[in-house]
Amino acid sequence: MSTRVMSLRIDPGLLEEIRRRARAEGRSVSSQILHLVRNQLGVGSPPKRRARRTMGWLAHLDVPEDLGTYRRFRRSVSHRIMKKLRGTSGST
Repeated sequence: MSTRVMSLRIDPGLLEEIRRRARAEGRSVSSQILHLVRNQLGVGSPPKRRARRTMGWLAHLDVPEDLGTYRRFRRSVSHRIMKKLRGTSGST
């Protein structure tokens, strides 16, 4: 599907609200605007792509169900890594 670029004049307060919702839903501002317009027009979302299998050295891992699941996993792994790094920083 080809797309077109368009300019849009928008109230700064409205833009900030769109940014806030986009962040909360894991979308870009552009994607959030398209999502809102599609919902308002009753067009619906474009067909969802099926999840791809994880590749390379991560092939043994399952693909997260959603962005929230991925973020929680990433946060827990980052926390464990930082904890280990802090524990080894004093030893040489």
